[in-house]
Amino acid sequence: MYILACAEPLTASFECPSGWVSTVHAAPFQIEQLSPEIAIQYFMGGFSLLVVPLAAVFAVGFLINSIKRF
Repeated sequence: MYILACAEPLTASFECPSGWVSTVHAAPFQIEQLSPEIAIQYFMGGFSLLVVPLAAVFAVGFLINSIKRF
């Protein structure tokens, strides 16, 4: 979608001193456009960002504790 834009502030009579230009306007995000499958993929991606490092920390801690016992 294209909209008209002005690079400078508008005058009192809503005229653009530098001239109007056509620019591309991205539509705002609407949650209804997101399919449930993609929403689940995004959720699992964010969840794995937390779980993987946390599991690695626990695994390294377990290894260190088991080495200290010997």
